Amino acid sequence: SDCIYFQGEIAEGDFIGFEKALIRKIKNYYLDSHTKFTESLEHVFNNPYDYDLANYKRVGTFRIFINSVGGNVSEALKMAKLIRELELHVVLPMDGKCFSACFYLYSAGVFRLGHDDESIGIHSPSFEKKFFKELSQEEANLIYKGRESEAYDVLRDFNIPEKFISKSNNRTDEVYSPSTLIFDPL
Repeated sequence: SDCIYFQGEIAEGDFIGFEKALIRKIKNYYLDSHTKFTESLEHVFNNPYDYDLANYKRVGTFRIFINSVGGNVSEALKMAKLIRELELHVVLPMDGKCFSACFYLYSAGVFRLGHDDESIGIHSPSFEKKFFKELSQEEANLIYKGRESEAYDVLRDFNIPEKFISKSNNRTDEVYSPSTLIFDPL
């Protein structure tokens, strides 16, 4: 199959399993696609007068379907960078949701498809409080600012409009959907 599904909350440690499953699935998909492509070329070479576009099996694009209300931002950023590095298409199914940290996964797609504008949302990033509890307020603020800046830089790298990023930097719990900000198409 030419797709993989990610569903559920993004939790600490998810990147490792996600990376393994994704790489394995893509490897098998492209090996299968290569076999089909080679078979169709062989048919064309052996039957030059019997060429038909239907015999030529085009290698398609691998897609990831997502459905998540968010979770761990650090894991989501690692997953998103992998999605972008592999140049995957990201699809939000008709009944799916993509909020909070999931937005990084959605944004990473070189092609993004969402069926319901109200099913996609972003807000200011929040990070695990347990990480900050041993730090002084000044240290915690400094590290938080750095992580927040990294999250916004990733969105900029993924060509998310600045007005969308700046609106999410409002430090409230409000979630913004693309329709509320007139999300520019890529």
